[in-house]
Amino acid sequence: MDEIAERAGVSKPVLYQHFPGKLEAYRLVFESDLSNESAVRDRLDLVQRQCAEMVSKAVREDAGLSDDEAHLLSVGLVGMAQVTARYWLSTRDHIPREAAEQLVARLAWRGISGWPRSEH
Repeated sequence: MDEIAERAGVSKPVLYQHFPGKLEAYRLVFESDLSNESAVRDRLDLVQRQCAEMVSKAVREDAGLSDDEAHLLSVGLVGMAQVTARYWLSTRDHIPREAAEQLVARLAWRGISGWPRSEH
């Protein structure tokens, strides 16, 4: 919140007048028109690409897929994680965070397990 306030050129108390907590700051970035701003969109795209690249390496090594195939699947996994995280944020009283993380991870990796494990 300190960095957001500093970049916005306001004090933290002023920021909290508009956004009661970190969750509301998250919504400002991901669920508002702010994500249409080119600087914000560029940053979000960069983070998504970096996440996909990290996941892609594990998928490629584990499943023995080509770079392009592993990258496609990793983009899907990152997207799935993003969408389910947003959903969880809106309903988090129903499922504890750790349980939600485990459920989504199991879904993701069981799906990937359809490819034979690479022997390297």
